[in-house]
Amino acid sequence: GLHGNHRAVERRLAVSTVAATVVQSSFFTTVLDRQRDLIAKGKVVLPFGTGRVAWVDPDDIAAVAARLGVTRLDPPLAQWRDAVAKTGMDPWLLDSTIDLYAAVARGALDFVAPEVERVLSRPARRAFV
Repeated sequence: GLHGNHRAVERRLAVSTVAATVVQSSFFTTVLDRQRDLIAKGKVVLPFGTGRVAWVDPDDIAAVAARLGVTRLDPPLAQWRDAVAKTGMDPWLLDSTIDLYAAVARGALDFVAPEVERVLSRPARRAFV
């Protein structure tokens, strides 16, 4: 699954000559964005019983990464795909991630719905990148 792929990358980094710092998070608060229509009706769907979640705002993770001196790399998508495929990432996740990055590259995800500000009564937080 998703976390297994993360662990595989972390293990490879640990034995490589690449200097790396891994910033891990639990559950992003942005997961709830996908349920904004339900939340507006006073409901939320989280099928994990009585389990508890340490919700993390992606901006907090970004702030930690920025303080650690993270450098954003921007390899060509095909090069990235080939490198990540070698790590053993599940093909479905690799394909999905490629589709996501391609959508970002063409500007399809460069907006925040105005409902966010309306519901929160404040502007949406912005990422540092």
